[in-house]
Amino acid sequence: MKCVFVIPRMGGGGAERVVSLVSNALAKNGNDVTVLTLVGGESFYKLDSSVHFESVGITINRKSKMHRTFSQVLFFPKSIVTLYKKLRTEKYDVVISMLTECDILVGLCKFAGLHFKHVCSERNDPMRRKGVYFALLKAIYKHASLFICQSQKVYDYYRDVPVSIKTVIPNPVDGDSLP
Repeated sequence: MKCVFVIPRMGGGGAERVVSLVSNALAKNGNDVTVLTLVGGESFYKLDSSVHFESVGITINRKSKMHRTFSQVLFFPKSIVTLYKKLRTEKYDVVISMLTECDILVGLCKFAGLHFKHVCSERNDPMRRKGVYFALLKAIYKHASLFICQSQKVYDYYRDVPVSIKTVIPNPVDGDSLP
């Protein structure tokens, strides 16, 4: 199976840890695995040598909240075009998007006519989202091949997403790193 994880960056957060654990396990089982980040930089977590690690190469100015927001608005067109070309060229069997900005970007690529299995993974509190942003995510999640929720509460919150594509998978634990 040829699969790609799409995530904003591979910093030290929980979603990044999940990507490293799952991508390493998939690669060790003989799958062709790529981790594609929007923002450049190294992976905080160790990736298996057989996992391809690439970046779209977006630069976010983090001087202030205003700078960051402005950078994110400016990077959206480049991100969607670059990601669309990458997904069209590589023809992945499965695209796994992590975090809402990547769920949206990958979902829009699929709505634009690309064909692949799309696995979305809600990693944040959806109750904080409102308006157009929430409506867009809900539409994307309803059309995903699989929608992963971190908890039963999030699962229950997305009542409009078909039960047939919705599941709860708590965060994995790396037994080797436990004391």
